[in-house]
Amino acid sequence: MRAFSRVLSGRFPEEWLLSHDLIEGAHVRVGLASDIELYDEFPQSYLSYTRRQHRWIRGDWQIADWILPWVPEPGGRRVPNPLSWFDRWKVFEQLAPEPDTHDQPGLAHCLLVDFSSDGVVSTLVVAMQLLFHPFGRQPFTMATTRQGLKSFSFSKVTHDLLRTVADAALLVHQAWLALDAILRVWYRRLISRRGLLEWTSAQVTHRSGPHRQPWFVASLGLASLFSGIVVWAVQRWMPSSLAMASPWLVLWFLSPLLGWLLNLPTAGKAKATPAV
Repeated sequence: MRAFSRVLSGRFPEEWLLSHDLIEGAHVRVGLASDIELYDEFPQSYLSYTRRQHRWIRGDWQIADWILPWVPEPGGRRVPNPLSWFDRWKVFEQLAPEPDTHDQPGLAHCLLVDFSSDGVVSTLVVAMQLLFHPFGRQPFTMATTRQGLKSFSFSKVTHDLLRTVADAALLVHQAWLALDAILRVWYRRLISRRGLLEWTSAQVTHRSGPHRQPWFVASLGLASLFSGIVVWAVQRWMPSSLAMASPWLVLWFLSPLLGWLLNLPTAGKAKATPAV
């Protein structure tokens, strides 16, 4: 512990690092312990999930400076980056979507490009990416395990398909969530210089959920408004794309209802999942 404190003392600006495990580990050169598995309780509502996701994205972007040749120190100075290229790559990799999620801003942009240009390629790519999880995971498992066909489960396929529909419906909201988190980081760093360590625990978020639910569902209503605007724009300037765009736009319009359903209390405790 003394060595840890000695290595990190004076390394970072005060009240800067929200997500610190990766950057601290890169400085003290921690080892890999592959035989330890940590379990984390999955958020009990969509509200809790989005607040956690927002915090994770902010934390990752607040250490983005450490991929550059010069990094900040206390007092506003910049010094040569002591991290190796491998550690800088790990920091850079954190800015990309997690392996089990999607690049929501990029996917939404691809769809809007197709809607406005009468194209289909981007829409097919987005659909294939969303459907890869439900239709690609089990065949891969069957091909790489001894169980083979015994590992196939219709219930898992149904569950994954429902999750894909939810992902498609909440695409606009998730894209806005990611952009909001990134813009907040740069505004707070460059202008306000406050709130960089903003963090609400999962327990507090869950307890305050019933009081926040109306406002949260109202914020999801912006996706419905956005869907209506896109319908009007496509119908006016690119009516031939309306048939292709309709399934996506209907799902986006209904996303407040889905968000409300995902916030309903569940029976029992949320299942603990391995922490990434």
